[in-house]
Amino acid sequence: MMHAPRIASPIAIVTTNRRRWCLSALCAAAMLSACDGSDTRVNEPVISVATPEDLRDARAVDRSALYVDVTINGETTSYAVDDTLDIRTSVARGAIYELDLIWYERISEGAAVNYNLPLAGARREFPVNDHQTISIGATEYTTEGAAFDYDNDGFWNLVERRAGSDPNDSGSVPTDPDVSIPRIDPTNAPSIDGNYDPIWENARFSDVDGNSLLIDNLMQDAGVNPTRSDGNSGFRWFALHDGESLYIFVIGESGSTSTTYRDSVDPWQDDSVDIYIDGDNSKNQSYDGINDYQIIVPLLESSVNTVSNNSYFVKGYNALRPGSFAFHTCDCGDEKHTWEFKLPLTSFDIEVGRPFGFDIHMNIDNDGGERDEKWGWWHPSIAGSGLDYFDMTWKNPSYMATAILEP
Repeated sequence: MMHAPRIASPIAIVTTNRRRWCLSALCAAAMLSACDGSDTRVNEPVISVATPEDLRDARAVDRSALYVDVTINGETTSYAVDDTLDIRTSVARGAIYELDLIWYERISEGAAVNYNLPLAGARREFPVNDHQTISIGATEYTTEGAAFDYDNDGFWNLVERRAGSDPNDSGSVPTDPDVSIPRIDPTNAPSIDGNYDPIWENARFSDVDGNSLLIDNLMQDAGVNPTRSDGNSGFRWFALHDGESLYIFVIGESGSTSTTYRDSVDPWQDDSVDIYIDGDNSKNQSYDGINDYQIIVPLLESSVNTVSNNSYFVKGYNALRPGSFAFHTCDCGDEKHTWEFKLPLTSFDIEVGRPFGFDIHMNIDNDGGERDEKWGWWHPSIAGSGLDYFDMTWKNPSYMATAILEP
């Protein structure tokens, strides 16, 4: 004989790093009595929700305006942002539950909230078992797809927020660059020898907001012989193009105060420069194998050649290998260490007037062995994060800035 089902009275408890409170049920769980009088047990799995990595450190997103909709089997509850949400709900053991998470930013103009912009989401189906914790990690979200294109213009909402275009206006697309690179006549192109030629006076030394192109965001601090503080590295870059090639000049440490090493198998463990390029500015969360590049050029070619390097480089672990290009470094005695590059546009799928992703990082080894410092131009620093290492661009092109070559 089958008895009528009895409905449990589940609760949901949300725990954050600041407070704990009880909410109404996220979903109902039925307890069925069998003929022998036994009941199906009800479990309380904990659902741990991390803030998406792409939102946690995005400069363009107002983190205080973020919230997440948590939907379990069609029942939705909204929560304000904390670093981690622990959601506890009673559900029937053995049942299959659908979990959907959508992160929104409240977009305001003036005092009013104009609309809620979906930026990232995750979906999970899971059977409910004893003592279960379902974790949604910071890297398990997507920011791509029709659900994240509010104005249906083909650009994902987070891409538009980063680029400064309006995700609620299909006529506003992410073409405004963070840095604009001036054009010179090909007959005046610099010699690639690591020396500062007069033509470099025609470069632009600041971004579109007037900020100097400093590589001074501290991304790693191993605490070995610290000589610089965040925002105070003294490293910088600037660039030109001639319609055929992109020319980049990077200034590093002073030879009179640095300790130069070339003793590691991996060049990023020694003094070196990373250049990142996303040829079509697609800014995906992973390297697309089409036109996403990372090249790493050490200051010194080897432990034998302790003056310069014009032949040795490696590509990034996730990156496509580019076509041919030229470079030359200089450990110029008491002068600054320098890197000079000539990157043919066809080798990196860059077009004049078309935005592309771009960033430059500097690796520093103070005492031999592994890298002690890493610095970025566009990549966020570790300041205020409590971290001693934060480095995303090598695996996530969306961390690049947007550059454009002037016609």
